[in-house]
Amino acid sequence: MTKIFAFGDSYVAGYGVDFDECWVSRLEKLLNRPVANLGMNGAWITELCDMPPVLNEGDVLLVLGGANDLLGEGTVDQVIKAYESLEAYARKRGARAVIIVPPTPEIVDDELFVGMSMIVSLQEKMKELNERASGLHLDSVIPNDPALYIDGIHLMPEGHEMIARAVHDYGKANAIF
Repeated sequence: MTKIFAFGDSYVAGYGVDFDECWVSRLEKLLNRPVANLGMNGAWITELCDMPPVLNEGDVLLVLGGANDLLGEGTVDQVIKAYESLEAYARKRGARAVIIVPPTPEIVDDELFVGMSMIVSLQEKMKELNERASGLHLDSVIPNDPALYIDGIHLMPEGHEMIARAVHDYGKANAIF
């Protein structure tokens, strides 16, 4: 049977929300089938691409990450290279990969997750990533509303619901699921 893996950082792990409120759990309900949540808080996609899950023919790899890389010393080029590496790995194994580009953070208060200067830098890099990367762009799904964020970066349950529906619809439209 085809397996579905959600692979990435805290957006996948569901940082700040209950497990059943995370987009991966919500996607499971929409698909009525299991989705393995392989999210790790604080993970960099440029490091994760060196240790992907074992995929078999027909499996699906949902990749969501890159914000931590861009908050740190990572570049847009490195994140795109990691996405491409994971896509190539999936193809080589006869599996399918869906790249899910994280949303650009919406912050109005510098008392949140990280300092405002880091957020401004991340916002600039995320805009560039959205212009250059292929895949499902969450900026087209998540409204520019700071109220949807727990801490300016991580989403409230409503944001996770939006991701689950977008991934579901994208997967159906592209014969992934």
